Amino acid sequence: MNQKLAKTAEALGIDVKGKSDKEIMELISNAWEQEKSTIEQNAKQEFIDNAAKKLPDVKKQFEKPFEVWLEKVQNAKKPECLPVVGYNPKTSSVIVAKPVKGADGKTTYKIFQVEEKFVITSIKRLNELNSKKPKATPNS
Repeated sequence: MNQKLAKTAEALGIDVKGKSDKEIMELISNAWEQEKSTIEQNAKQEFIDNAAKKLPDVKKQFEKPFEVWLEKVQNAKKPECLPVVGYNPKTSSVIVAKPVKGADGKTTYKIFQVEEKFVITSIKRLNELNSKKPKATPNS
C-alpha cells in the first residue's frame, strides 16, 4: 500500500483495511470533497455571523466621525483634513471620504484609500507641508 495514501486516509478518518489503492483514492477523493464543502459552508456562515455580530460594532465606531490630516489625497498638492470611513489592513491604508461638488451643485463623496504613511501625526509636519505649498501668483 502506498504510504502517502495511507497517511492521507488516516488524516481523513478513512479505514483502509482490505481496500486497494484505487478504492482508497476514491474514498479519499469523496472525503476531501465533503471536507471542502464543509469548510466552504463554515466560511460562509462565519461571514453571515460577522454581519450579525460585528457590523453593529463597526457602525457604532463610525457614528461619531473623526477626521485626519493627510499629506495628499490622489493628485492633491496640499494637505487635506478628511473624515475617516474605514481602514484596509491588507494595504495599511486609511479610507477617507472626500466631498465633491457635482455639476448640479449637489455634494457627493469620493472614497480614497490613503497609505498610513501619508497621515499627518504632528502639527510640525502639517506646518512644514503648508509652508511648502505653492503660492498663488497675481495672474492666476
